[in-house]
Amino acid sequence: MTSKRFILIFASIFLLGAMPFLIYQPNGAASAGLSSGFTLPIEKLIHMLVFLALGAYASWQRGNAVLMMPLGFLFLFVTGVSLEIDHTHYPLIPMFMLGSVLLFAVAMAIIQNRAGILGMAVAASLGFHFGRHYIRQMPDIASPLYFLLGNITAFALIFATAISFGLTMRADQNPDANS
Repeated sequence: MTSKRFILIFASIFLLGAMPFLIYQPNGAASAGLSSGFTLPIEKLIHMLVFLALGAYASWQRGNAVLMMPLGFLFLFVTGVSLEIDHTHYPLIPMFMLGSVLLFAVAMAIIQNRAGILGMAVAASLGFHFGRHYIRQMPDIASPLYFLLGNITAFALIFATAISFGLTMRADQNPDANS
């Protein structure tokens, strides 16, 4: 792995980590949603291990499957969460779900190898089920959209970290190849 790629991956980790602090939080519901959404994936050890394993598996894929697998997870996670959000308070949620499903289809079409497609299907299925599960654990005071933003930020950090370590381990096993 080249040093430029490694620097870009960790720079994105730090930018995603700082993003919640840059978001303007106008009320307590937004703050509660963002903080509870961010901490929920980190609090449960078995969930964290699943997310780290998905990121590690993605790092061992070739081509663009490295980035498409976590994106597929996130797209269908958003779909799973959106199914449980009250559509009367958020009338554009069906369009949000349509967008995430279409982006998932595009991501699936971009993957070039069979192992990446299989990994993407498994990651997306897990994302959908985790999304349906996590939104049911949202505190009553929390705003659902900020809760979703907190979840996405946590997942992006977990996947970026797992992929970075996986790429580093892959490069250490094959020092002659600069992938």
